Amino acid sequence: MSINPLLSHDFESVHDYMRNELSSYVVRNIDEDENVQKVFVNNPYFLIENSWHINFFRTISNFKSYLVNPTFNRKKIYFPFKSELINLELKFFVYRKIFQDEWS
Repeated sequence: MSINPLLSHDFESVHDYMRNELSSYVVRNIDEDENVQKVFVNNPYFLIENSWHINFFRTISNFKSYLVNPTFNRKKIYFPFKSELINLELKFFVYRKIFQDEWS
């Protein structure tokens, strides 16, 4: 059973929680012995940008193997809605799917 992260932090709203999550990400580095080290990176790219370019993902080691020979043609993921909250919620959904390896 998972605990709702909003209950364990002092966020005023679910949108504040989403903004916080999108302001950073975890990089997984695997050494020669296949040990995984996680590095927390403070970078608001996913929060600020309304189009996420594939080249940014190439800078994150989690995705390098997926992007060597991509099976897709698109270079960006767009969030074109006029509503800031709709963009925020969709970004959060996509971010979680990508960083939890639910999409590849």
